[in-house]
Amino acid sequence: MCPVAQPISGATDGIAPRRAQAFYEDPTAVSCVTMSSPLSHDPADPTPDQLAAIGLDPRERARTSVRDARRLYALALVLMVLGVVVRWLRGRAEAEPRYDWLVLYVMPYDNDLDRCSQPIRDALERGVRAGEGSDRVAVAILEDRVDRGGLRESLVTRRQTERWSIDSEDSADPAQVLGFVERMRRRAPARRHVIVLLDHGGAVDDIGLDERPSRTVTATGGRWLSAERVGEGLRRWRARDKTDVPVLFLQQCGRGAIETLYALRGAADTIVASQTYVGSCNTYYEPFVQRLRRSAALSPREVAWSIMDNDQDYTTYSLYDGRALEAWPARATALARALAHGATQEINSIDESQRVHALREVNQSFISSDEEYLDLVEVTRRLAATRGGDARREAEHMERWVRTRLVMDQRQRGNAFRPNGWRTWSGVSTAVPFEPSMGAAARLPGWAGSEWISVSRLARRER
Repeated sequence: MCPVAQPISGATDGIAPRRAQAFYEDPTAVSCVTMSSPLSHDPADPTPDQLAAIGLDPRERARTSVRDARRLYALALVLMVLGVVVRWLRGRAEAEPRYDWLVLYVMPYDNDLDRCSQPIRDALERGVRAGEGSDRVAVAILEDRVDRGGLRESLVTRRQTERWSIDSEDSADPAQVLGFVERMRRRAPARRHVIVLLDHGGAVDDIGLDERPSRTVTATGGRWLSAERVGEGLRRWRARDKTDVPVLFLQQCGRGAIETLYALRGAADTIVASQTYVGSCNTYYEPFVQRLRRSAALSPREVAWSIMDNDQDYTTYSLYDGRALEAWPARATALARALAHGATQEINSIDESQRVHALREVNQSFISSDEEYLDLVEVTRRLAATRGGDARREAEHMERWVRTRLVMDQRQRGNAFRPNGWRTWSGVSTAVPFEPSMGAAARLPGWAGSEWISVSRLARRER
């Protein structure tokens, strides 16, 4: 049986002191009182009125406990939300691009253009660092020199130039070019990108000459960089990362041919290229980069202008709409069928003397070992004149498409070379192979994806 504690003399009402005294004299007494049945009343237990008299109303204490619990819950909830917000802000800050512009230069100068490597590098560094402007512009460079030192990568920013060596001599390997783009994208994350492919232009699929590769011909590379394979890689990169590439600049001779441009469709919003020969080492680098430093919101046209207006070493540059290139196969097929008077008739049935006469006065814009390059509009117009009717209408449609949709802008400088008729060119050429079989070029999408191959054979002239 639980003992009953005696009150301490002099204690007011004998309530709290009595409980305290009971604990000190016999700790089990408080437990016994606490655990006693609610049906029995221990005289030592204080009544509600007695608890209220000393400020210990059990109902108020219950309400206070609930309020305290709610406050603690609200505080925990606030802290949890703050933690989520902080983590989100930290992640966003880490993902936020450090640069407004990243300009990627592919400079495979393992040939006679090696002399231009250092002057170009110096001009680009001045553009990044000299004068006023944002420090949120970076320039990345992939180089191949005439030595056997392997490929070189560098990243030029306002603060420093970082350099890396690549254990490869194969600048014509598309994997090296695409790997460079990917590495620099990670090292210098940017909102917008400009890609510049320098070097010699060759046959229709050739966009860079490597005269000293580590292997002559392989499945992954060789002496010439492939426009088709680079185009495929850049399209995948853009689709995967939603990459903003306003301009791709083909700083090479004769790359303003519809077949080359179509191989690079989707690699950028627009493409800058020349129908004819381009000089070296070119003069636009420093003012071009400084223009980017002054604005993060340039349109593709404005980016192209900053190249074309500041270069002195070219004859013609054209700016092409990348989206318009998607319409090329349909346009080419429609004209080819009109020239053939229908899909079932042989296009080569045009009288040979008429054909030769029609093409005699067409001037070359460029020539390679495999093809000659003729103005697209002039060739189609002259061939259509030998047929009339539907052929002429399709030739007019082709010209309208070229002048109003495909070619967004042109600049003519005439400082490098002045081929006959260059001032009247439409801005885009077509590659006409010397050999009837057309060789490996016949597999390119610019021909294989349409019936244009028959027109190219029709436009073929003797060497």
